[in-house]
Amino acid sequence: MSEYYDVRSNSWRSYGGDAQQGIIWEDKPTRREQGLKFALKILLGGRCVVCGDSELSRLDIDHILPLADGGTYEPSSLQLLCKECHKDKTRRWMRGEIV
Repeated sequence: MSEYYDVRSNSWRSYGGDAQQGIIWEDKPTRREQGLKFALKILLGGRCVVCGDSELSRLDIDHILPLADGGTYEPSSLQLLCKECHKDKTRRWMRGEIV
């Protein structure tokens, strides 16, 4: 069994079979990367841009324009969303409701 990071659900999962289509696989972040993500959350304002949630452990760094559609890692292309707002945005994007 291996472990992978599912960026769509923003969680670690066990993996024992074939990759599911649409899931992006990344290595587990190092402590340094976790620290950088924490700092970026603070620099981006520390609040979900949709609902205002400010609990840093519930905040995800979101690409305003998804990477699959040409988004980048530039700071101006990133925003903070809480996990629920991020899931909602991802669902709407996958259904084609937002472009």
